[in-house]
Amino acid sequence: LGVDVPLVRDRLAALRSPHVEAALRERLQSTGDRLAAGLEGMSAAIAERLRLRAARVERIDALRKAIDALDELARIHADNATAQLVATLTTLLQPDPGLGAPGQGAPSLAEREATRERVLDLDIDSLERMHELELTVHALGFLVGRLDELDSNARLQAARAEFAEHLALLARRLADIPDPGGREQGRQVHQLLASALEDEGAFALRARELALRAQVETLQGVVGELTTELDALAGELIHRGGRILAAAGSAAERSATSGLIAFGVIAAALLLVTLGVTVHALRRHTLGRLRALEEATLALASGRREVAIDTTGDDELASLAVALERFRANAIERDRLAEALRGQQQELENQVLA
Repeated sequence: LGVDVPLVRDRLAALRSPHVEAALRERLQSTGDRLAAGLEGMSAAIAERLRLRAARVERIDALRKAIDALDELARIHADNATAQLVATLTTLLQPDPGLGAPGQGAPSLAEREATRERVLDLDIDSLERMHELELTVHALGFLVGRLDELDSNARLQAARAEFAEHLALLARRLADIPDPGGREQGRQVHQLLASALEDEGAFALRARELALRAQVETLQGVVGELTTELDALAGELIHRGGRILAAAGSAAERSATSGLIAFGVIAAALLLVTLGVTVHALRRHTLGRLRALEEATLALASGRREVAIDTTGDDELASLAVALERFRANAIERDRLAEALRGQQQELENQVLA
């Protein structure tokens, strides 16, 4: 676009020929300017969208690493809770103290009741909470993983609200971790995950990406319409240029025909004059002058303009020589005008082809 847009503007600015109507030239330049502005806007939007995507991918990578660390933490504490529950159940399954031999270390009835309460109130509850922590971490990982699939603001906002709910539940379950070091590690990871909901977080960046995508799609439609309009105007310009070329060709053909007729008339007149003054010319020894005029006439008729014409004297041949010299000057001027016309035709053809 950095090359094509200036090229389009330069080509449109080059349409300065007087043969191009001012209204058509203004329409072409106006459409070209709007097309260039649309292309530049679309290019800027695409570049910004790519920048946002790169930033979002970087943040998602950080979120995934944090979720992996949190998943490992949740798994460890779930295993610990399971081990604690197994140990408690093992205690409950020891032989009844009334049936076993005394002194074998079997728990008393009171100890069994206390252990049973512990199983019901602590161990099972702790295991459920750690298992819920694992499920919450998996849910957060799923939402982060499908962020690229959210292609509408409605779906994105729904996922954002769901992510916030899971974060709130995560905070409660992290507080249930019995190990202070584990709780602190979980708190730090929770802060990192919460950054996804900030103004420069992954969800906000995705929302801006969607807005830019809609902007690019709108600009694509506008650019398509302007391209069609510019193509139609270019076709109209080519059509008018063709008519101008046809008119110029007809004018050149008429000019050439007129020149040939004029040469024929002059040649006939010279022939009649030659016949009329033959006797007089012979008497005055002017046959050589008449022949020189005839040669000059034939040279002019053949397209040579560099012939020398003797206009000295005061007789009829001198007057004829003056007329022939005047005709030669007119022929030279006509040739110059024809050459200028051909140059103008070539310039117009170049502009139309460009």
